[in-house]
Amino acid sequence: MASVEQIVQLLGHRVQAVHGDPSASIVGFTPSLPGRSGHASFVTGRDQDAARVIGTSSSTAFLAPPATWTPDLTPGKTVIEVAKPRLEFARVAQELFPVAEHPTSSGVSPSARVGDGTVIGVGSVIEADAVIGRNTIIGPHVVIRARSIIGDRVRIGPGSVIGEPGFGFERDEEGRPVRLPHYGRVRIGDDVEIGANTVVDRGVFTDTTIGAGSKIDSQVLVGHNVVVQDDALVIGGAVLCGGVHVGRGAWVAPSSTIMEKVRIGADSVIGIGATVVRDVPDGNTVMGPHARPALSMGR
Repeated sequence: MASVEQIVQLLGHRVQAVHGDPSASIVGFTPSLPGRSGHASFVTGRDQDAARVIGTSSSTAFLAPPATWTPDLTPGKTVIEVAKPRLEFARVAQELFPVAEHPTSSGVSPSARVGDGTVIGVGSVIEADAVIGRNTIIGPHVVIRARSIIGDRVRIGPGSVIGEPGFGFERDEEGRPVRLPHYGRVRIGDDVEIGANTVVDRGVFTDTTIGAGSKIDSQVLVGHNVVVQDDALVIGGAVLCGGVHVGRGAWVAPSSTIMEKVRIGADSVIGIGATVVRDVPDGNTVMGPHARPALSMGR
């Protein structure tokens, strides 16, 4: 636990103004919406009307851009105004609310829960507080990072890593990258299959989720905060960047790349090698390096 005053002291001269109660207690960070009492959040200039976000949020304190605080829109909230809220979140979180990034055990941690009938391959590591359902097969040399949740009848191929911190950074004043903490988890539903040497990153705040019945091929990267809905297929070499949403029953072909926060509609098809930079509506097919619409594409 920390106080707003401790956060202000840690940030030092980079704090431009403080509004509200500096003695307020903070137990961690949470997304600004919906927010959570007793927690801190951050908002940036990229947020639509940051002051209204703060006023709507349930969080207690905020890192926010200069001139965000207003008595009408943010009553009862504590606001720390800084030039780069996302960067300062990374700094404060690492110092006051760190996330354990190193393996907590070799083999199966005593605090992990493994269901009946589940088989764990030679050389695999199941870290603290991971949960694995029944009749699941974990191949050789798989790493299940702490707090990951895996359902029943799941198959995970050799060498895959589930729950690794995502690739999230913010540059400091000298242009050096500062790692963002990842408080989220990975949730894998029932009857999912994941191939060999695939990585599924955990989320920054929210969980990275793979829905029931989905099939993820070998050598796929599933970035932080990604949601893959039920019964989707993601084929070898595909990259799902942070915050991507893949709809139910969608097909993502080999070597395709889905850029950050793009939404792929239900039953859509992403062709081989496509680079998708904008949303794809339900039932549509895009093909080629520029992900142009196509009339049809066989599966």
